[in-house]
Amino acid sequence: MNTQCKMLHHLSALELAERIRDRRLSAEEVTAFFLDRIFQYDEIINAFVFVDTENALSAAREVDRKISTGHAVGRLAGVPFGVKDFTHVKYMPTMEGSRILGEAVLQGKDDPVIERLRNAGAIPLGKTNVPEFGMHSATYNERFGITRNPWNTQRTPGGSSGGSSAAVAAGLVPFATGTDGGGSIRTPAAYCGLLGLKTTHGLIPSRDGSSLLSCLGFLTTTAADTAVLLDLSCGPHLLDRMSLPRPAEAFERLISRGSLKGLKAAWSPDFGYAPMEPEAVDIARKCFETVVQNSGLDLSNYSYRPPNVYRAWVMESLNFLKDALAAEGLDIRQLDTRTQGLLQTFSKSSAAEHIRMQKEFLELENTVADLFSQVDLLFTPATSCPAFGASEEIPANIAGKDATWTGAEPLSMFANIAGIPAISIPAGTTSDGLPVGLQIAARRHEDKLLLRLAQLMETVQPWPRTAPDFW
Repeated sequence: MNTQCKMLHHLSALELAERIRDRRLSAEEVTAFFLDRIFQYDEIINAFVFVDTENALSAAREVDRKISTGHAVGRLAGVPFGVKDFTHVKYMPTMEGSRILGEAVLQGKDDPVIERLRNAGAIPLGKTNVPEFGMHSATYNERFGITRNPWNTQRTPGGSSGGSSAAVAAGLVPFATGTDGGGSIRTPAAYCGLLGLKTTHGLIPSRDGSSLLSCLGFLTTTAADTAVLLDLSCGPHLLDRMSLPRPAEAFERLISRGSLKGLKAAWSPDFGYAPMEPEAVDIARKCFETVVQNSGLDLSNYSYRPPNVYRAWVMESLNFLKDALAAEGLDIRQLDTRTQGLLQTFSKSSAAEHIRMQKEFLELENTVADLFSQVDLLFTPATSCPAFGASEEIPANIAGKDATWTGAEPLSMFANIAGIPAISIPAGTTSDGLPVGLQIAARRHEDKLLLRLAQLMETVQPWPRTAPDFW
């Protein structure tokens, strides 16, 4: 293998696609390179739970055949990627980190987002690990084990898209899909030094349109990759009643067009209630100040202090899971011990409590409406602390304060409840080398502003494409 091929994991998805199209690289050698990295390094990280070598190489050869015979190929032709194991991929199982689903059954159909990525020529390599049904901020389960953070293998890559974030940060794939129901893309992005966008709700269609909170998205290393992935995957789909029309103009063009000068930006270190690790806040705040200095944003003194809906969000999520399992006739006693404990503790709400929780969500939405009637952007730390232990519970004490009802991602779920876009970008690293993320939120349908700011910071304060030990 030549020197160029040894460094393919330093290239973005778009850079790889360009080299494949102009035949500096073949799709087969790119796919083989990333498969080799999975087999070489995933024993350390445990990012993948299923790898489809045969179909991936077959798809790569077909891309090379089309290019060699002068046929048109898609924008990401020959670019491999990982898929969070919540999303259906044809000829791959969907196991959601749980033993309760029994033996792995290969899916017969792609979900809409995978179908669209395939149409663009991208090649799914396999499925990435998740906490059981996404019910944790760290990625481990009793079926597939612990996924580790490439920046420090004793720490978690976050959850629930932790397998995807670990795979990208280790250079096992140039990008991976994720889902975000309360921070599940942004927290892993923050913990692994990546870019993670939770989109405006409905921008990327799902297979059923049933979730009021969860959105599909991607873990990437560049804003340009994220923009093109949105362009390729967004737009209405008959399976998803909540899916939105395509934006009038491509994100790829919008992120480098238009001025940020004069937009009003607010900063909140803690929403007025969340215990936060001081070093993480300081790193995020300094990154925010750098954004303001280099973008022409106007700093607002608006103090955003929403209600804490963490407990209500946890209870609603667990009640939904319990009802979904019951509808399928599945016995919760087959769940992981930790998931059983969560269900027994938090999924006992009455109808009256459900209504009360919905009122809490509505109150939060009202605060978000007021916020964005006065500012254009809200900046916060992406998480309350850097990555914690790979197999540990969510920290219940942060900076000497009780964090039982705030956890590791107390500032993220407001975006899901309000349906607004929010992004985590790399802000810097702690004194012991752990990544910290800066979260930026905007009004609905203003995803382009977040990508524009991410692209700006990518230039002003570049971040590494992979974790140092996986260069």
